[in-house]
Amino acid sequence: MATGLGHSDLSWAGGFTQPEGAAFVSTTFRTLESRTFEKLEIEAYAEYGIKDNLTLIFKVPYQWIRDDQFNPQLTNSGFFDGEVGIRWRFTQDPLLAASLQVTPIIPLGYDPNAPLPLSRGGVGLDVRVPISRSFPVGNRWGYWTVEVGYRPYFGNRSDEFRTFAEVAIPVTDRLDMAAQIDSIIGTQNPEANFTKVVGQFRIKASDLIRVVPGAYKQIDGSGYGFEMSLWFTFGGAVATGK
Repeated sequence: MATGLGHSDLSWAGGFTQPEGAAFVSTTFRTLESRTFEKLEIEAYAEYGIKDNLTLIFKVPYQWIRDDQFNPQLTNSGFFDGEVGIRWRFTQDPLLAASLQVTPIIPLGYDPNAPLPLSRGGVGLDVRVPISRSFPVGNRWGYWTVEVGYRPYFGNRSDEFRTFAEVAIPVTDRLDMAAQIDSIIGTQNPEANFTKVVGQFRIKASDLIRVVPGAYKQIDGSGYGFEMSLWFTFGGAVATGK
């Protein structure tokens, strides 16, 4: 996935930080279908290495949503909850990374009281600890990641426990395959519970660009969707996959 620390095509993940002055940028388009509900989303995501062990994180999504169970159907669109935060790596092992990531959740101007709201409209704080390790697969490198986190929201809203796990395996010099499981558990609202599994192909189009098609399925409900991402790396950045 990325080159670093003298290893050829060494793969990294969520616990690793970007080298100082390097940037990882991605654009993702995804869909969601769940019974009468449909969502289209485009997301801009970026990481920038402030120092070798400190990375700035930026994410802004835009959504179009529709629910056909109403007559007439309800629709809405707009910017969703944005994130600006940091990831601080507190380990020195070049192959094993453990970090503390803190990201404020910022509503971006939508109406939380709309008939079909984009989100809950509350300011929150995502705090998580990602741990990642690279491992050899023949003469290539894969990685695994596990994350645990807590997301408190300020105001009368359900907080959330979050867990995430991923493994990525190189297939050829230009193709990796990845599988993920992502889970949310609401502390006060069981309707917030959500678990999905994701599968991705990561195709190396050039030294700077990767094309990442994928699909996911909600395993505790009927939701499913597809996604397509473009990953860009600058200045020796590592591809985190976020």
